[in-house]
Amino acid sequence: QRKDLFPSCKKRMHHGIIVVLTQSINVITRYKQFYPEGGLKSDSFGRMGSLAHYKRVKSLLDDTKGDVFLGGETDEAQHYIAPTVVKDVSSADALMSDEIFGPILPVMAVKDMDEAIAFVNNREHPLSLYVFANDSAVQKKSEFNCTLMG
Repeated sequence: QRKDLFPSCKKRMHHGIIVVLTQSINVITRYKQFYPEGGLKSDSFGRMGSLAHYKRVKSLLDDTKGDVFLGGETDEAQHYIAPTVVKDVSSADALMSDEIFGPILPVMAVKDMDEAIAFVNNREHPLSLYVFANDSAVQKKSEFNCTLMG
């Protein structure tokens, strides 16, 4: 039985736009496949390059008002932050204040493409943009090429 992991997102969606990672993959299953004993014990999962970088990324995670859906484990001695998905992130959240450069994925719902494009264009130029939608027509629309990031 499939559990709705992002119920608050669906209430804010319009015309099938859904920013939900779990619609296309089962995140927990994939994570356990890659890291059966967890990322901390894995020798294939990288660590933060320095203590300063670890502390910067960890402070973003510590300050989020979103809900940690997956991951969130940290180990300062190893400069380790688990692959982390944070749902229900707002535009004012700490995770949206700067490029993260770490294994944290904030998930933010928008009501439509216009809101998504305005959000991107009203902020500093992002390094990347990911659109998760059930509707393949939405995924292929060229409107996202109208953002400053192209």
